[in-house]
Amino acid sequence: MEKIQAKVKRLQLTVIALVAVNLFIILSAFVKREEKFDEISVDRINIVDKKGVTKMVIAANDRIRQDSNDESVKKEEFPSSGILFRNEEGEECGGLIFRGKKTRDGQDADAGLTFDQYNQDQNVVLQHKENVAATESVIEDGLAVIQRPDYTKVKEEYGMYEKIGSMDLTPQQRDSIKSHYANLDVIGARRLFIGTKRGFKDKKPYNETGLFIRDRGGNNAIRIFVDYDNVPHFEVYDKSGKRKVYDLDIKARK
Repeated sequence: MEKIQAKVKRLQLTVIALVAVNLFIILSAFVKREEKFDEISVDRINIVDKKGVTKMVIAANDRIRQDSNDESVKKEEFPSSGILFRNEEGEECGGLIFRGKKTRDGQDADAGLTFDQYNQDQNVVLQHKENVAATESVIEDGLAVIQRPDYTKVKEEYGMYEKIGSMDLTPQQRDSIKSHYANLDVIGARRLFIGTKRGFKDKKPYNETGLFIRDRGGNNAIRIFVDYDNVPHFEVYDKSGKRKVYDLDIKARK
């Protein structure tokens, strides 16, 4: 009888111990803990709100936009690494992106802080861009503002880009068609740039720093800048954006 009582007592103690361990595990799940890592390597980090909506993505290249429903995001590889921000609906609304690589005869790189129109592509960009080759190069640093159609026209907008891209056109014809559809608010157009544009073109260096304003069609309208020779300019263009109707060249007036 004493042996039976001893076994029962040991069984009771075992059950109590198991209950205590399970309670500890359950309670630990509700205790806030802060994990500290010296180093962590991941493909992607999602910052999610209490409703389960992804509000920020930290990732590299192909993982950064893999779950986007944004119509403006095309299927080609997205080469940039960085951070993408999402709105209350989980749609992309801006980001901080970086990329860069050597090319056969130069380099190709850009970095930028972007702000997107609602369910659209970027329309305000603080940027650095460079494309340097043996015969031609361009480097831009500054703030750009792009006018874009409403998000309800995104499918039509990107369909038009593909259509224009597939046409056998001269650069002048392509610019004319883009200007036409930008004026109709079908595609986007860069309206403003404040910053520096420099490089080589037609075997000549250029370096312009200033304010560059374009019309709704993306054509030159007003350019206020200092050129490669440190000469200030104030230029006004006609509706085509090709012909200057006013040019205040300080050097020429001396």
